[in-house]
Amino acid sequence: MKKEWRKLAWKIPWIARGIFYFLLSIGALVGLTALSIWIFRWAPEAYRVIDKYELLRDTLTIVLALLALGIAAFGTGAYLMLRQQVKRDAAERSRAEAERALAASINNQGFYLFWRQYKRLKDAGNPERFFLDLAIEVTKEAWFGYGIYLDDKERDVEEIICIIKNNLAYYVAEKKATWQPVSDEDRKLAQEFANYIETRITKHPAHAEQWVETIDFVNRHLPSRHRERSSRT
Repeated sequence: MKKEWRKLAWKIPWIARGIFYFLLSIGALVGLTALSIWIFRWAPEAYRVIDKYELLRDTLTIVLALLALGIAAFGTGAYLMLRQQVKRDAAERSRAEAERALAASINNQGFYLFWRQYKRLKDAGNPERFFLDLAIEVTKEAWFGYGIYLDDKERDVEEIICIIKNNLAYYVAEKKATWQPVSDEDRKLAQEFANYIETRITKHPAHAEQWVETIDFVNRHLPSRHRERSSRT
């Protein structure tokens, strides 16, 4: 919603300027028309000696000139507004594409460089928490630095968002599963991300198996406070 208001805000001066010029032209036309009527019907006798046809010709010439000026002003305003819109849309698309690429790239770094190394050591019986913490921090950077600004209305962008959220939710749950303390903020974040991907599994069936595993993992190790209290009673 904020983006839409920002898009509208920059248009207002151009729209107002175009309307002003258009109304000014219409006002001038109405004024000249009224003046012509007054001269022809109610002007003093001295004005009536003027060649009415010559006066009509000159008046029409001025009216047409002002009309052309108004159309040109309105057209120029519309052109400038359109040009600004195109430039802003291009800049916004470029920024969105850059944020998308950076979010995906940094997320991949967290997965391939740190999470895989952590898993390799864990499978060998020597889990190194240092790599898990790095995987979490790098994936947070991918999300909060870039991914959070992406628009999930496009399917491929939504897929990238889901992958980042899936990874981060799983990493945080893994931290809890290995008896490391998890902050309330990270707990809520993992739960929120798990809920997000759960509502989008059917749209991305290629990831369904992995995302279902993440949702189950988060629910087991990072249940909501309400569920956690209920399980103890």
